[in-house]
Formats: sequence, C-alpha cells, structure tokens
Amino acid sequence: MKYVLGINLGGTNVRLGIVSGEGKIVEMDREKTGKKEKKAIDQQLFLGIEELKKEGAKKGLKIMGIGLGAPGPINTKQGTIVEMPNFTEIQNWPLKKEIEEKFQLPVAMEKDSNAALLGEKWVGAAKDKKNVILLTLGTGVGGAALVDGRLLTGASGEAAEFGHITVDPNGHKCGCGKRGCLETFCGAAGILRMAKEKGIQAKESKDIFVLARENNQKALEVIKIFSFALAEALGGLINIFDPELIIFGGKTSLSQDVFWPELKKRLSEFCFRSSLKDADIVSSEIVDQAEIIGAASLIFKKLRLKNEK
Repeated sequence: MKYVLGINLGGTNVRLGIVSGEGKIVEMDREKTGKKEKKAIDQQLFLGIEELKKEGAKKGLKIMGIGLGAPGPINTKQGTIVEMPNFTEIQNWPLKKEIEEKFQLPVAMEKDSNAALLGEKWVGAAKDKKNVILLTLGTGVGGAALVDGRLLTGASGEAAEFGHITVDPNGHKCGCGKRGCLETFCGAAGILRMAKEKGIQAKESKDIFVLARENNQKALEVIKIFSFALAEALGGLINIFDPELIIFGGKTSLSQDVFWPELKKRLSEFCFRSSLKDADIVSSEIVDQAEIIGAASLIFKKLRLKNEK
C-alpha cells in the first residue's frame, strides 16, 4: 500500500501524519509551533518530517509524497505562502520548493482550511455532499467551500477567507491588518481578549467555554458576543452559498454545545430562513486529523491522475 505524509502547519501546532490510501492516519505526531520566526519553523517542520519518515521506514511504510496545509493566503501554483497573519515576518515563503529539495519527494500545498474540507470530503462529514461551508475555529478562523462538488479556490487560490469578513469596522485590529474581522471575535486570541475585558483571567480560550458550562455570567457574556459575530458572518455565507451542510472544525468546535444555542437563536436574523432550514450544521468528527488527511489527498490525487495517463 502507498502512503503519504500529511502536514498541518497551524498557528499553535504543527501536526504531521502518515496517511494510507484509505484516508486513515497510521502514524501521527504533534509539535508546538513555538517561535514564529521562519528559521525556527523551518527547523521544527523539517525535523518533524524527518522523524516521522524514520518511524514509517521502521514499519515498512513507503512514503510517496508530502501534502501540506498552511495558513493562507497561499499561492498554490508557485507553492508559496504569501503571508501568515499570525506570523508577521513571513512573506512569500517558497515552502514547497524547500521541502522538495530537502526530502526529494513530490510536494503539494493547499490552504489549511481547504485541506480540512478535502479531508471532510474524503472520509468525514462532507462525504457525498456537493455544497458545503467549513469554518475552522481555532487559533484563527479559517474557511473553505465546496460549490457543486468543487473546492472554491478563486483566481489566485485565496478564496473563502471567511475569518477576515468584517463584522465590526470599528473593532479591534486583526493580525491581517484590518479591523473587526470575524477572527478578532472568534479566534483564540479574540476570545481571550474579550474575557480579559470582562475581568476573566484565562490561559486558553477553551477555559472560557468551561466557565460558561459552569454558568459563569461573565463567560456567558463572552459567548454571546462570540455567537453574535459568528451568526452575522455565517448568515451572510448561507445567503451567498445556499449550502446543504455547514461544518465547524478546529478546537473551538469541540465546544459547540456551549455556543450553539445562542448561535441558533441569532442566526435567523442574518439569513433567509428557507436557506437555513435546508442546511445541516455539524461539528467535525475528525478535528485534529482533517487537515492532515486532506493535505495527503492532494498527493494521492496526483498519483491517481498520473496512473490514468
């Protein structure tokens, strides 16, 4: 059986996995992103690839290529990361070429949220679906869309940057340079900022959802703001795309039980009720794995097309 190494380069973690042709992860590793300088990320990423390749070799797993999901915007044709909003020193990074030269394997790149949706399409909630919206709620807020069964990429591969929809033009400055983006309300840093403004000290955004489950009133106020912003952005997306399925991915999606009641209450204020009625809304069941599996699928697709010629 052929195997592919899939990578999710995230704002907090680098996740790597060896993926089988059936879309299953047979080996996985996770490292904290740590320092945000390009050189440090290079070293950490390359070390992770090297170690996972060695683990695979011990078990006789033949690695046919490397698929990479990275924070956008990226240029998939050139294999470069144009910029990373939460990594301000990184611009026009030719990461695809660097990995190919170091490991002598074919490499394919895609925006991390697009990779996540490809993973969902292969083995997750979006299997057999044609019109899907994905919102990844984690360190930042990512987005992806399937339209009539095809991944929406746009003219330059930068489509579906849903995290940078403006929710409040007078809001806080986002890592992308604009103000009041959805990410400033629903990304981890935004959640912690709102909690601090309410007098809550927390180390991780998930702590706010834990407090909300315990009926902490200040935490519940943060969840209300979070849910309102998410409803405003998502309502517009529903009107535009008329999806049959909406998937929440990312670590924050694990707290959907906390924010869903408020989100559901507010969502109809921002979209046609007929469109909302036709859309199922679910949390990903392969949260930590979707980007890895989807990134690997890029190489499997290349291999399949090559064999068909």
